[in-house]
Amino acid sequence: MTDILLVDDEPMILNILKKTIPWSQYDMQIVGCCSNGEQALEFLKTHKVSLVFTDIKMPHMDGLELIRRVHSFLPDIRFVVLSSYSDFVLVKESFQHGVTDYILKIDLDDDSVMDPLLKKMQHMCREPRNAYRQEQGTTDWMWEIRGEGNQRWLRYLQIQITVYDRILWVSELLFSLQKKGSPLVFRRDEREIAVLLYGDTKEGMEENCYAVVKACTGEEAPCKICVGMSELREGTLHSELRHQAQEALERKFYLPEKQVFSYELTDQTSYEEAVNSCCDTVRSGQVFSYTEIQAKVNQCFHKAADCFIRKERVCDDFVRIYQQIKRALPYERESPTGEWEDGIRQSECFSELLDICRGLLAGLYVEIADGGGVLLDNAILAYIESHSHKMNFMIQDVAQHFGISTRKVSNSIYKSTGLYFKQYLNIVRIEKARTLLLTTDRKVVAIAEMVGYLSVEHFSRSFAQAMGVSPSTYAKIHGTGRLAGKD
Repeated sequence: MTDILLVDDEPMILNILKKTIPWSQYDMQIVGCCSNGEQALEFLKTHKVSLVFTDIKMPHMDGLELIRRVHSFLPDIRFVVLSSYSDFVLVKESFQHGVTDYILKIDLDDDSVMDPLLKKMQHMCREPRNAYRQEQGTTDWMWEIRGEGNQRWLRYLQIQITVYDRILWVSELLFSLQKKGSPLVFRRDEREIAVLLYGDTKEGMEENCYAVVKACTGEEAPCKICVGMSELREGTLHSELRHQAQEALERKFYLPEKQVFSYELTDQTSYEEAVNSCCDTVRSGQVFSYTEIQAKVNQCFHKAADCFIRKERVCDDFVRIYQQIKRALPYERESPTGEWEDGIRQSECFSELLDICRGLLAGLYVEIADGGGVLLDNAILAYIESHSHKMNFMIQDVAQHFGISTRKVSNSIYKSTGLYFKQYLNIVRIEKARTLLLTTDRKVVAIAEMVGYLSVEHFSRSFAQAMGVSPSTYAKIHGTGRLAGKD
């Protein structure tokens, strides 16, 4: 069903549209009526509409201004102009603003005009305007704002709205700030909004920037809005600042609960060294234990979080490492083509990606257990790793899975790690908790439950014994406050 908004300041025209046209025959329905462009903008901020019929000459805001303000940010909405004027200049200007069709009000009750129009719109509204989106994303609109941005200080914001239909709310907010004197220009950048702020002084620019960010991410925001901020720089190319803002925005993969991310240049050497060390261990041809390769992989992920490595690169590196491990181990069963790799690449945050990769690694060792020897020892540790999040997880669960005695399980763990079952289980849980503290804003009580502790008090004591500080202190020193930058 195509949802339609009618915009006209003449009640008689609205009545004709509502009562004389059989909308349901064209799989359409009227969801709103407004008397001017301002009312229509407010309606479109909170309602999903596919088609707008609008007059041009209206009080407060005319139809062309309405189309211009909406079309740039919600290009999927189609506009049909209703007008009493057949002036060529007016018609031409309407199409230049992105209007799909233009009809005269005198023809509203003419079936020979309305029937083909509505059939055409019915067909067009069923097809997304992908071609237009692609054009918007590839057009170099940077040149349009270069003239206004020739100020001393510049900063870029890349604003991402989780609900696509609410993008108009942000664009109208920015427009109102611009009208009030905020020195900024903004454009739609694919599925995001890019904002360039400029000013004469660094202090004034910084104050203005955080005022804009606060307005976008405040309590009145209709959905979660994430902002990536570039550095505040003098005389920097717009394209460089735009790249920085996008890089900052991508850090939400590591810190999904946050909304504001500042660009910070990081040295990626430590991550590259961790990946190379892991690959060298696998390529060496020597027998490597589960705990050894697990530690190497964990190190890779921790360095990735420290250095804000792009998600795509982390996924590529783990896929390569995992394939090398499979070739190095006596593993014969093949997973369905692309299934495990798709799971990795579709992860939505860092902690989820890490859980998937740890699970794949643990599952690999569990599956190749032959009932005894080195492989069984590794499989037992891997099984504990993949089930450590379960509350009341006990050594009996491990013994039952492998069909051996609890004594044999205990001896195997001690031989491999020098630890008893509960000690090793605690270490695995603390390691997972450490990752969550570093890369999320979740409460300590939630993390305790996620990694398998029955009480937050037990978790806090265990964590403090292992790491030397409480979980909350550890997060403050090493975690989101440092990673996210100022917000």
